[in-house]
Amino acid sequence: MPFEMSAMSPTVFNPIQLCRQLWSALRALPVRDRWSLLVLVGLLGALEYFGRQHELEILDLLALTILLLVAGVHVAWHQRGDLQWTHLFAILRAKAFRQFRKLTFSFGADLRNDPPLPRGVPKMIVLLPMFILGLVGISLTWAWFFEMPFRPLMTQISYIGYLGCLAGLWGMLTVVCIVASLVPPMLVHDWLRLFTTLSARTVKSLSTYLNMVYFVATLLAVFWLPIWIPPILILAAFLMNQFLQALPPRRKLDCAWQANRDEPVRAMSAERLNFSLAVCGLGMLCILWGQGGTAIGLSASEVNSPITMFFGTMTAWFLGTGLVLYTLLYHGFGYLCRWDAPDQLIPPRLFVADNISDVRKQALNQICTVHGWKCVFAPGNTYNKLDVEIAFADAEDRAIPSSVLAVTDSDLIDERFIERVRWKDRVQRRRAIVKSLQTMFRRASRPRPSGGQGFWVAPHLWFIPALGRDEITFDHTRIMDVIPPLYRHAMPIEARSHFYEMCKALDVDILFVEDGVGFRGLRRVLRVMFERYDIDAGQQPLREIHFAGLPKIHVIIHEYGLDNPLDDEKYPEPDYREMGRARILHIFRDRGGEKEEIIDPVESDDIFSPVGSLF
Repeated sequence: MPFEMSAMSPTVFNPIQLCRQLWSALRALPVRDRWSLLVLVGLLGALEYFGRQHELEILDLLALTILLLVAGVHVAWHQRGDLQWTHLFAILRAKAFRQFRKLTFSFGADLRNDPPLPRGVPKMIVLLPMFILGLVGISLTWAWFFEMPFRPLMTQISYIGYLGCLAGLWGMLTVVCIVASLVPPMLVHDWLRLFTTLSARTVKSLSTYLNMVYFVATLLAVFWLPIWIPPILILAAFLMNQFLQALPPRRKLDCAWQANRDEPVRAMSAERLNFSLAVCGLGMLCILWGQGGTAIGLSASEVNSPITMFFGTMTAWFLGTGLVLYTLLYHGFGYLCRWDAPDQLIPPRLFVADNISDVRKQALNQICTVHGWKCVFAPGNTYNKLDVEIAFADAEDRAIPSSVLAVTDSDLIDERFIERVRWKDRVQRRRAIVKSLQTMFRRASRPRPSGGQGFWVAPHLWFIPALGRDEITFDHTRIMDVIPPLYRHAMPIEARSHFYEMCKALDVDILFVEDGVGFRGLRRVLRVMFERYDIDAGQQPLREIHFAGLPKIHVIIHEYGLDNPLDDEKYPEPDYREMGRARILHIFRDRGGEKEEIIDPVESDDIFSPVGSLF
């Protein structure tokens, strides 16, 4: 009889699986209300007694781990309904959560500014710096008056209370260290993606290497460089932050915020938030550095807190280097966007390719001086594609291309020449708008975007760099959720300036294009906007009735605020997470069905929208 041996696979020790099984077994244990309270009181008493007998921080870590484990098991038993005495703590937790919710607020960019909102600052912006600075004052006062470490005195009062303070400190260290180590690499990735022509795969690989270099260099600085360098870095970041905000051109962005649905919407400057973050960073550094002991004149042997000192030193370094990189990258990006902002008036520029007489040059210069234009004479000058090129038609009636504006000497003294130049300049800018958006939508649709309902289109806003999805899809490599190329690269500044002038006259702040509409639908809407701008000239805002008759699309103009969503069951609502107050033009795919009659307060004789010619 043949003998068969079954191969036994060796058992691999898995500590994570063991911890999961232990946690499940603890949660499944049957428990009685009275016995659980007695066991908890006995455990706290034992920790209080043994905690006073030692000064090793590694044992503090072990005691804190036991406390967190016991607290987690009791929370699981409370959720199962086996404990009654924990309902009091549940009520207190709910009240504390409600009080904390009162300090939170939702905010977004205020694109309206009309009517102006009442000014105000959220309580969190005021209380958080005060809380941080208060802790700094307590730390310095403790160092000056008691001249001894915090642990010996606090453990004589309450060792459990000391563990609570230690848990809060370590939790604060962990959060600050993680945020400070992740935000600068994300900004580096955004800079490479938006300001270079590298492919997405190359940018991802390069940013990964740079992130590794940044992380390793900061860790080496923790072990080899002195601790007085991080305060210098944070102070330099604070001064650079104030300096870069004061640089011209200064285009401030207001934020609309609301604490809850019952309170009114208010406005504040975005600089208030940056200043609050800078104050919190300075105060946090003082606390961490003071807890490490070196800032208050204590040596490592006197403090006897190796874990706290290591995490405090590491967090101080990541906080210092992170704030410097954040200030340079974030404000540098904002400065570049503000420098060529489209909200500045850019007059037409005349370009004369031929050699003309001094009399004609003088006449053209006089016209440009009166109307604020610019005039460039060839040869030797650069020709811009959006320049209004002029050629004089002499007696021999030479052939002039249709793209060149043909004029005579008599036209220079005719008022219709001024209107011809303005119209030619306007047409060229509009063609550049349409062509640039077509290129951007073609690139944005490959690969097919995921997340959200559509695209935000805002080439006229300086703080929006490119096309973006309405749903923010943050990941571990980027912060700005935009799709290259940038507006400043794809669309000339003259075209963006005209788009800003048109949207301001039509009272439209931003456009939303749903997936499936595509560029063809957007082009039809843009043509209607061009026509309404020419007809109304800023006398009345754009309305939904102007788009009646456009095939396959449905336009909704919605005055959005923090407290009034779109509320339309047929058409999806975009994610307004970054929007505080705006008049949004939504371009949806037509869902069909019966359409309600649009009641417009303006008489029908005053409305002219030849949509039949828009394709």
